[in-house]
Amino acid sequence: MRSISIYSDGACKGNPGPGGWAALLIEGEEKREISGFVEDTTNNRMELMGVIQGLSLLEGEYEVNVYSDSSYVVNAFTKHWLRNWVKNGWKTTTGGDIKNRDLWEQLLQLIIAHKVKFNKVKGHSNVAGNNRCDYLATQEIKKNRNKSANVCSGYASPQEMKELARIQEMEKNKYKISEIFFSFQGEGEYTGYPAIFIRFFGCNLQCNFGGVTEAQKIDKLEDFVVPDKGCDSGYAWMKEMEHLAKEMSVKEIVDEIVRLTPNDRSEIAIVYTGGEPMLKQKAIVEIDTALSVRSEFIDRSVIRIVETNGTIVLKSLENKPFHYSISPKLKSVTNEAKGINYCALRDIIGHASVIPGVSCILKFVMDDRDESWEELESVVSELEETFGNLRNFIYIMPIGADYAHQTNDEVERIVLRGLNNGYKISLRTHIYVFKNKIGS
Repeated sequence: MRSISIYSDGACKGNPGPGGWAALLIEGEEKREISGFVEDTTNNRMELMGVIQGLSLLEGEYEVNVYSDSSYVVNAFTKHWLRNWVKNGWKTTTGGDIKNRDLWEQLLQLIIAHKVKFNKVKGHSNVAGNNRCDYLATQEIKKNRNKSANVCSGYASPQEMKELARIQEMEKNKYKISEIFFSFQGEGEYTGYPAIFIRFFGCNLQCNFGGVTEAQKIDKLEDFVVPDKGCDSGYAWMKEMEHLAKEMSVKEIVDEIVRLTPNDRSEIAIVYTGGEPMLKQKAIVEIDTALSVRSEFIDRSVIRIVETNGTIVLKSLENKPFHYSISPKLKSVTNEAKGINYCALRDIIGHASVIPGVSCILKFVMDDRDESWEELESVVSELEETFGNLRNFIYIMPIGADYAHQTNDEVERIVLRGLNNGYKISLRTHIYVFKNKIGS
């Protein structure tokens, strides 16, 4: 059987809007490039079209490696979403219609004749084939821009004008923000990624870690002293420090995000944190929507992350393409009696299991006491009764909110205990770099 590699990518200006797709076929020393343009489409449809058009060129039977930066495309096969959609009559778990069914059915027909493996690559990185396809797809949009009503001669369609008016009205909404800053993601699956953090004020829990998280009478956020084992963001939920937060409109928030974002078009994470950002789901959707039409973010690869304690179910964020970094609070560690909400955890994990573009991990802050590890195993066992083995998605974070408590002997014991129990490890790497400096 002959073997071939297919790199594919899609792009869309506006989403929906004018779009381009591209595929690069490599068989031995032979290479072939194809690309195309669609006047009114979505990014996901263009990602699918790149794969479809690449496969449609094959004659005979092939062993195919498809390389794509689209989680939507790759996870449909590697996580068996597509199999479940077909089994359920192309319906979601809530009874809605699966989007892009026409293209998925075309793709299914094409792969029947071949042995196809789907491989996820990182977008806008050092994968030459993917970068080439990204260039070809975006060039299709640029060279065909005069064909598109969305960008023709600077005029917008009535539908676009209506949507822009809606966004402009939405941008007036105000929310209480503790801070917005640029740094890198220090925890979890996306550790090391450049990131803009939006920290909302307010939380539904009050983790005091045995009473060491105390209110501080300060006039400037920079004067906040991080407790050794308490909550490192108490200023984002304690009533005594609410005066440090600012009322900001959605437009002001987005303006600040744009100002802080590097202009090199590289992949970036937008991290919604707190406090508890799930209390502000409507705000997150509004910020994400307003950000998506800014020129600095059109066609830019963005990872949307919500850092949550996992006690609030999805509402406005339901079915939205976000990554949830969930940190459930064990009572034995945090002294928080309401830190575990199985209904909310099952809701978020369930969405991540079946909805394209939604993903999650769980991060447990742990100490070295047997009592804490017994509670952890009880919580994990309860969730695994519903979802099966979850340990590939669970990270252990050694307790300690300051540098001294992230570099002591207990950390080594916690790490080894976590590894020996089949868990992943997430150290608070920003502490090692910035020593808990506010705004880092």
